[in-house]
Amino acid sequence: MAAYVDKTEKIVSTIEECERLKIQIQPPCVNASVGDFTVSEPTDPKYEGAIRFGLFAIKNVGKAPVDAILTARDKGGAFTGLDDFCKRVFAEGLTSKSVVEMLLKAGTFREIHPNIRALTEVLDDCVGAAQRGAKDAAVGQGDLFGDGSSEDNAGLESVTPLPSVTDFSRGERLGWEKELLGIYLTEHPVKPFEPELRRKHATVRSDRLGETQPSQQIKVGGMVTEVKTRYTKTGLTMLNVVLEDTMGPISVTLFPRTAGEYGKFVIQNAVVVISGKAQHRERILKGGEGAEGGEGASEGGGNVQVEIIADKVERIVENAMAADARPRTVHVRIDASAKGLLRIVKEQLAANPGGSPVFLHAETPTGEHVIRTETLMDPDEALLEQVRRMLGGGPRRAWVE
Repeated sequence: MAAYVDKTEKIVSTIEECERLKIQIQPPCVNASVGDFTVSEPTDPKYEGAIRFGLFAIKNVGKAPVDAILTARDKGGAFTGLDDFCKRVFAEGLTSKSVVEMLLKAGTFREIHPNIRALTEVLDDCVGAAQRGAKDAAVGQGDLFGDGSSEDNAGLESVTPLPSVTDFSRGERLGWEKELLGIYLTEHPVKPFEPELRRKHATVRSDRLGETQPSQQIKVGGMVTEVKTRYTKTGLTMLNVVLEDTMGPISVTLFPRTAGEYGKFVIQNAVVVISGKAQHRERILKGGEGAEGGEGASEGGGNVQVEIIADKVERIVENAMAADARPRTVHVRIDASAKGLLRIVKEQLAANPGGSPVFLHAETPTGEHVIRTETLMDPDEALLEQVRRMLGGGPRRAWVE
């Protein structure tokens, strides 16, 4: 992974392979990471191994700050808080507050304190005290007091109280993660909607677009990350859109007719399904780029670049970055002893595949037991009404949350 630190698509595919092999990818941490990616112990029992993200992978940090962090940690052990971090790392030569801001936004302090906004609120105080302490040490002021008990040093030894504030939103945290690590690491905003994209809509993943045929009619799905408005020579509006699924970006063009009809669905952070034609273009690569034979590589030293010419857009969710963004869940309440009826209901639900998990509320003599089934369905109201009639109980027998 260290070899691919500047190749986002390679990192993404490697992470997917690690997931398949039950290897946990752990986020960067000022107390656990070194410069490069390292083998670690998994923190979740479902994994058999772990890889810890390296600090060099964080944009806008650089080698000198990482060296200062590692030196301070080697000398004094794990950091106990933001003030302790600033004091010890600034003493090793760090001078930039912006580097600490990047580390906070990249999530490297979450294992020290989960509320990043609270840490950000006291950043100026921590950095100011650390800078004064480092300056005093450089001119030998600490020696004047023998035991280092100057007023500034005394302030450094105390723990800076953190304010009681609400943490940054899920969207802000994921946005910074993508910006600074190049990928969504802790969670991908499209991941909860993948079952619906794949099962119900049969979308083609971004890493499989090179396998399509020119002008083939396909569906793609993902989160809208970029929308650019352009105009034809006659003044009509068209849109250039970038979607992102869990494997990478997808370029889409909406010509005037499609833009006029479906442009309202193509907004930042919306998860959409786009039907259209795969347009293949040959891209000439520079300096041997892509020589490893990535997706769509051709014998002539080029690479197939696939763009989708949209015919139709369907919105799945308006804002995948929202705190409550998740697929709807289907709930069915049934008498657990009615085995035959239960089988028929399950068959009915499974016949309408989608992305919504089905929860079974089984009524037994000892009470109601809730079971998450393996069924993923499209919560069609007509189908649910049919199930309600079969169970004879109205809305309390089948509902959507």
